[in-house]
Amino acid sequence: PMSNGPKERWDSISTQAREFVRSALTFSATARPSASELLEHPWLLDSAWDGGKPDMSFVWDGCSNLAKASQFRRACMQLMALSFTDEEQLELTRQGFLKLDTSNS
Repeated sequence: PMSNGPKERWDSISTQAREFVRSALTFSATARPSASELLEHPWLLDSAWDGGKPDMSFVWDGCSNLAKASQFRRACMQLMALSFTDEEQLELTRQGFLKLDTSNS
């Protein structure tokens, strides 16, 4: 996964975070760590997370706005979302994760 796309995307990501992502996205199920093993990864255990909930208000706001939108607008937004390429979808997902990663780790 980290060999796809521009290398610069991963330059600001810590080595431990990259190792976590690389192991979590291992294709072979027999080689991939279990969820329990991933939860014991040093990046998760050593993170600066204080145990509080991350600010997910942008997700709630988006869902709330979508629920209030007209049926026509929701249909248009669904068509727009379906028109994204895989690369664009990955970039939008990456941007969402970066919003959650307040410690840049």
